[in-house]
Amino acid sequence: MCDLICFLINLGMNRNAHMNGEAYGYKYPINVGELGEGKLGDKAWFQKALRSHKTIDGNTTVTKITCTNFQNNGLLSDIGRVKLEYEGGSGPAEVILKFAPIAFETRITTDLFKLSQTEYHVYKKGPEKLGFTRTPKLFYADLNYKSNNYCLMLESIGLNDDAKFNNILEPNKDSPTGVDKKSMSYDQAVLCLKQLAKFHADFPDEKIKADRDLNFFPRSSDKLYKVFESEAKKHWKTSGVSAYAPGGIQHSGWTYKIPASFTELANDVLGNFTNILWYGAEGCEYSGLTHGDPRIDNWFFYENDTQVGVLDFQLMVISNQPADIAWILSCSCDMEMLANNEKKLLEEYLNAYETCSGKSVDREMWMEEYALGYIGCIGKSIIGAGGIDASGDNADIVVGTMNWLLEMAFDGWRRNNVADVWSKYRAGKLKSQLKNPVKVPGFKPTDMYLGKFADISFKDDGKEIELTQK
Repeated sequence: MCDLICFLINLGMNRNAHMNGEAYGYKYPINVGELGEGKLGDKAWFQKALRSHKTIDGNTTVTKITCTNFQNNGLLSDIGRVKLEYEGGSGPAEVILKFAPIAFETRITTDLFKLSQTEYHVYKKGPEKLGFTRTPKLFYADLNYKSNNYCLMLESIGLNDDAKFNNILEPNKDSPTGVDKKSMSYDQAVLCLKQLAKFHADFPDEKIKADRDLNFFPRSSDKLYKVFESEAKKHWKTSGVSAYAPGGIQHSGWTYKIPASFTELANDVLGNFTNILWYGAEGCEYSGLTHGDPRIDNWFFYENDTQVGVLDFQLMVISNQPADIAWILSCSCDMEMLANNEKKLLEEYLNAYETCSGKSVDREMWMEEYALGYIGCIGKSIIGAGGIDASGDNADIVVGTMNWLLEMAFDGWRRNNVADVWSKYRAGKLKSQLKNPVKVPGFKPTDMYLGKFADISFKDDGKEIELTQK
């Protein structure tokens, strides 16, 4: 409690403070509002910053900066876009700048879990070292550990090549849910899954523990992650997700369906949310570094979908790697796409993982851990939906987006019969638990759910799911 109080006091005192950065020793803008002539982030500062990082040489002068609107501002960052002009040399014509979020409530989350620090260190060390084919180039970065204010100056993706971003949801006020859905294509999904397979294979937990340069990544077993359990339980009950009115909002756009098996197990699942996070980092056979948020919005694709790049590394955490795959499929595809292709997509990932790691994968064990990943999808979606603000003109879009996330998370629970996997986890009888017996703090095994739910298997064509009651 004392640590939390000290944290909040420091945040209140220093979150708006301008302090010298640890990398270059001078002050930098801490939000988008400080960019432009007559402000801290003027053309003189940009010139100094770009020269400090050796993005431009000493003969190159920044002659003009123009701040432009960045429409898709991040949930966990304040993001700006700036165009630059030069004399005496050349430099990036346009840059994206990321700062700590302005909203105090969001800032508590980013500072408490060191999300900004994580992304800062990833870019400083070079995200290409994580094995991804393409990531935004870094032009400048600095951070102060006391204020936790940081500044990243990054490449504007798509400015000098044909890269494009895809959004699964497009606003459509004529739609009952306020949005239209466009699933990631099969080819796009394969590209992303193969990138994640290489990344996961390159960074299993044993490598993270052995490499001091990687010790800045958080673990989902950290005590701080207990907050997710209380938040998930609160939003499930008091904020109305279980009653089809998240955040107390009555809206025709809430069309998600809660499986009966989840309703039956909800109290047990959410009451053990901390335990499952701890297990993901310390007991899971496939524990390792995860991207944390590999949804379609964080990938960019090239012409004919032959190459892919990735960004946004704030939520990287050491945890259950198959949960990354559950999240990308849940947040990037629709029900029809997964009903027809899930098994084939998982095989694409697993084959690539085996090739990159040189190790064979126990399919049954991995599928159990993948199924558990949907508990994380449901928990995050419940927390997100319970805390939405749909009071503005974009209420339909806000509700439509959160409805779709809940819809896909619960469909993943149903499709992979997570209820049966959960019953085995609670009994301590998952294959990974039997192979790697560890004592999970606060976990009390029980076999009260065993045999109560159907087993799940795919037909040979990979297009349908068979349920066989035990």
